[in-house]
Parts: sequence; structure tokens; C-alpha cells
Amino acid sequence: MKGWAHQGEVSLKPDHSEFVFVCKNGYFDICGINQNRIELKKRKLYYQSEYKVFGQGVAYSKQSKFGFSSVNSTNRYIYMIYSGRSQEEFGADYFAGNNILVFDWNGNPIVNLKTNRFLQRIVLDEDQKIIYGYGINRMTGEPEIAKYIIPDI
Repeated sequence: MKGWAHQGEVSLKPDHSEFVFVCKNGYFDICGINQNRIELKKRKLYYQSEYKVFGQGVAYSKQSKFGFSSVNSTNRYIYMIYSGRSQEEFGADYFAGNNILVFDWNGNPIVNLKTNRFLQRIVLDEDQKIIYGYGINRMTGEPEIAKYIIPDI
């Protein structure tokens, strides 16, 4: 059942040579793909969330911070939503983040793109240099799509 605690998302590099895995537990992995073999190239650990396994589920500590909730990538960069917020402080909205962290494929931080909304998911339109973000409007409770221009990096 520990697999539930480490669920996350994957983004494949467009040239199919690598992928990145992001996890709600505060870490992400960059892995290489070589002749159908997977090799861990880099792990970035921000913190390790506290959780307990019970029956068929997992319960997180309300004090634990939420890590990464969404990831997309290009051949140059990795874009991921980072929360860093706990349920104790932020209630049910703790998993959304207003930080889109950008890394290169060596795990080096490039820029933190601050957003004016707390987002749960992102997708990229690399050709148009746009990030589309999905979140819930905190005032109305309605879902919304936000559009951000990717700055020249």
C-alpha cells in the first residue's frame, strides 16, 4: 500500500530519451531510458511527508506539506506545479500551488514562475509559449482555466 503514498505524475521528454516523475511526497526523479532500461539519473528531495498505511489506504499527517501535483516537459525544460502547503494551514486546497518550478534535465533549477492563482494541473503549448493551468476559483468555487505566457528563459 505504500505505492498509494508515492503516487504522482510522469512527463516523457519529447525526444523519448528521459522522463520525469513528480510525487506529492516532496520529491521528483529524472530517469533515463536506454534500450528499454530505466536508470535513475537524479532525485531532488525537498522533504518526506509523514503518512500511515491502513487497510487499503494511506493517511497523511495534516502537518505534512504537499509536494508536486502536475508536470509537463519540453526537450529543454521540466515544468511542475509545487505546493509546499499543509492541510493543517490551508484546508482542502493544500495540494494546489502557485509556483511553477522550471528545471533543466540535469535537475538544475532555472526559474520559479509565480502565478496569481493556485493551480492543480498544467499543460504546455510550447509552439505558442503558453502554459494553461487548471484550478478552482477560491471566491466562487468554480473550476477555471488560466493562461500564462512562458517567459524567455
